[in-house]
Amino acid sequence: MDKSLVVSVVVPLRNGAEILPAFLGELAGVLKEAYYFYEIILVDDGSTDRTPRVVAELLRVQERVRFLQLSRPYGREIATAAGLETAIGDFVVVMDALTDPPAMIPDLVARCRLGSGVLCGISSEPEKSGLLTAWATRLFHTYCRKVLDIDYRENSTDFRVLSRQAVNAVTRIRDRRRYLRIFAATLGYQQECFTYQPRTAVNQSRGGLQERVEHAIEIVIAQSRHPLRVVSRLGLLMSVLNVLYAGYIVAIYFLKPDVARGWTTLSMQMTGMFFFLFLILAVLCEYVGRILEETQERPLYYVAAEQTSSVLLETSIEKNILNEAKAI
Repeated sequence: MDKSLVVSVVVPLRNGAEILPAFLGELAGVLKEAYYFYEIILVDDGSTDRTPRVVAELLRVQERVRFLQLSRPYGREIATAAGLETAIGDFVVVMDALTDPPAMIPDLVARCRLGSGVLCGISSEPEKSGLLTAWATRLFHTYCRKVLDIDYRENSTDFRVLSRQAVNAVTRIRDRRRYLRIFAATLGYQQECFTYQPRTAVNQSRGGLQERVEHAIEIVIAQSRHPLRVVSRLGLLMSVLNVLYAGYIVAIYFLKPDVARGWTTLSMQMTGMFFFLFLILAVLCEYVGRILEETQERPLYYVAAEQTSSVLLETSIEKNILNEAKAI
């Protein structure tokens, strides 16, 4: 274990006054034993209990602790983003004070340092939910993997370790609707998972089926143009079908002797209207999808690693360059 690493731990808080003293003491003990340099960043997401006062008391006795108090509840993802933006560590750990064991941090950081830029936690206990909710959850994760190409694992938690490169990449994403689990899976960095036993059930904040469906829709809309692309393709398909139907109308007009009066004109009129309607819909979907991508203003690339040459410049070369400059 390299004790010279700088490790930051980001802990979003929401009404955690009861558990905070014991958790912070355990976390500081683990970090103090494992590293020379570390910081603990507590982010209060608009707690309504005694959390700010408890933290103020803990700051008098605990070292290397920073406290960010948001002006109002913004949600766990925004609180995590605020912590990531202020973290200075080579590796940043994001964890839940209620569920995640601090004792795992040294091993996880060492594992993340060996190669993966992102290490994400998977709960060993599947969430207790109804049959329909479990089926819908499994279907959504399969859709993410197979269609959206997002490695969003089932039973994944917010307990994760990010390298400095991954943190820099995440903080460059300025989406208002933030999903760290999705961001971490789409950055392109190697992502590994670890399975652990949470201290308590992790599904307390995930809500019921309706809330999960709304959450899934937001993720899909924010992360992909796939729904728009599906509608666009359907619009083009319907346009082609209308063209074929127009050919059928013309064939009936010329081949069938007893065509009802006005049928051909009315059918051609309806076919032409629906043809242009579906065609316009398809074009609008493509433009809306493009506007969605542009308005997100996401970075064009993420840097996985950066290295510089360790070879010293020869003095003679330096002189040659200087002489050249003088001649000019």
